[in-house]
Order: sequence, then structure tokens, then C-alpha cells
Amino acid sequence: MANLPRRRTMEDICTIAGTKVPAIPAIPPDSVPNLESIRVVYDIAFAPSLDKFLESSNQWFTLHGFDLLASNRTLLGLMLAYLTLVSTNHDKPINANPTLVSQEARVTWAMLGLCTTPTPSNQPDDEADILARRYRTVESILTGEPLEPSTLPGAATMSLSEFVHQESDDNDSSVNMDITTGMNSLSPVTTFSTTPASFPQSSNLLDPLQQLHHQQLSQMHADMLLAAPTVSPSPFNAQVARRTHDFWSTLESIATSQTGDGTDPTTGRRPPLNTATPLIPQLRSLLDGKEQRDILYATCLLGWGPSDGESPTSERELGKRLLQNEFLGGRARGLVLGSVAGMCLRGMGVSDGAGSV
Repeated sequence: MANLPRRRTMEDICTIAGTKVPAIPAIPPDSVPNLESIRVVYDIAFAPSLDKFLESSNQWFTLHGFDLLASNRTLLGLMLAYLTLVSTNHDKPINANPTLVSQEARVTWAMLGLCTTPTPSNQPDDEADILARRYRTVESILTGEPLEPSTLPGAATMSLSEFVHQESDDNDSSVNMDITTGMNSLSPVTTFSTTPASFPQSSNLLDPLQQLHHQQLSQMHADMLLAAPTVSPSPFNAQVARRTHDFWSTLESIATSQTGDGTDPTTGRRPPLNTATPLIPQLRSLLDGKEQRDILYATCLLGWGPSDGESPTSERELGKRLLQNEFLGGRARGLVLGSVAGMCLRGMGVSDGAGSV
């Protein structure tokens, strides 16, 4: 712990210590990648969880992300290099290969960053601006670099109607751990139920029939979204929207209140926030049983949680174990959230549970 740098870049955070991940060149202009195969992987393994993590109100990553990926040959090269690693290691646990874990983190962070890409039409995209603010907020907390509100896209506030059509999977019951009711409700050994793997275990995902079936489902889903009638937000939806806004606004306040000194190499903690507002307890009150919020709250506990020792039942210890369980869950827990949990641990200078920092 004493050798940890005080500040880290996202490249550092994505890379397992001691692992050399080669630079990935962009795809040459005269090369034609198999976009349909890449789209299948993106649509199944990435898009739904990207939407979930940044809490998109209109499935922005599902509807718009791949077009931006396909138009960026550098990102395509990154994705193809990752898929090559997956193909050559498909019969091994993902966490057993530091290079694969590192490359997966790089791809995950790059896919989350699609929301910061200007649209080809240069037309305003309010949802992309909202997602970009959240992306920059998470980046700030992971690196320890204070967030500058003036550099963020979009308005600081959002309308309550933006989350009317939020997906019901935000209430996913596959995770039998809820820290909304307080971290003390967690047992010393946190358990998770497993769901069917969201990422291919072998190359059969790229079977042409499966591609066609998935494309048909994607088109049907897009048509349903376009045909969905506009409805006025119900009191419940308005409350959900307000609490979503409040959670991310509180997280943004934490990011802007950082001192910029990074993680203390002795204590492994971040310096106190430059605010008298109890932001961490406030964040805790807004978790609402959402897995992605649990991950971010646990990360903030590692940085600024109460100094209650290292007992197995301390809030910081439970937060650490939550992130380790998310990371070690691998593909069965969901590629994006598991990868982000690993980044959160490394960003805070904490072992990921597999022996890496």
C-alpha cells in the first residue's frame, strides 16, 4: 500500500498492476472489420449494462452507441483486440488473466465514453449530455481529480419526465444484497445469486442464425420505443426521477469537493471533502436497491467513509467486500458492472480480492 501513487490516470486504473497491455492501433482505412459480429457482442454484452450503469432514461447506448463505435476505427481496433483475447481464453476464468481483465476494463471505459462523442449530425442530444456528466463524475471520483462543473456538458438539472420510461431492470431482484436499508444489513459474508452469463463463453455467439435473431429482436425493440406513446409522469415516476437526479447530483458534489491530493499512501483513504455537507450519508439514502448505485456508494465509502476501524462489520470493510464480490463474479455477474467494480477498487488502491491492486 505504501508504494501506491497518490494520483492515478484512467489508464492506470484500467490496468492491473504489473501487467503490460500493448497499445492497440486503429484499424487501417483499407481494412473492413466484421461489424455484424461486433454488433452482436456490443448489443448483448455491453449496451444493456452501459445503460444500467449510467441510468439512461431512453436506452441511449442501446439505440445510439454502436453507430458511434462503428464510426471510430480506434475503438473498433480496441474492441477487436479484446475479442481476440476472449477467444483465446474462453475456457479460463476471466479473472485468472490480468491482461484480459485489463483489456476488458479499457474496452468498458471506452464504451462508457461513447456518450461524450459528438453526434455526426451535431444536433443537441440532451440525454447524451446527461450521461456525459455522469461519466465525467465517475471518472473524477476514480482518479481523484476534482471535477470542474464549468467543463461539464448540459444543464446541471434535469426534468422529472426524463425517466418516465426507465427500464424495470433497475429493480432487478437477481442481486440479493441491498444496502439501501443500511450497510449493517449486510452479513459479514455477502452472497450473490447468479444470473445467466451475459457474455459469450465461446465463439458460438457469432453464429449467423443467432446474429439474425438478435438483429430482429433489436429492430423490434427499437420500433416499440419509437411507437411508445408519450405519457405524463405519474407521481411514482416523478419520485423515481427526482431521486435519480438527487443521487447523481450528490455524487457530482462529492467529485467537485475533492481536494485533488489523491489517495493517501499510508491510510489508503482520500483527504476529507471540501464541504461541511454530509454527502456520503446523503448518498446512502438514495441507493434505492440499485446495483450500480451500490457500487458507486461503496467506492465513496472506501475514499471518505467513517473511520470505524477495519473490523469485518465496518462500513468501509463491507463496501470493499461488495466491490470485490462484484468484480470476482465475472461474466455471470455482468461484464460492465464487474469490470467497473474492479476499476473502483484499483482507483481507491484496494485489492480486488484476486491478489491485484
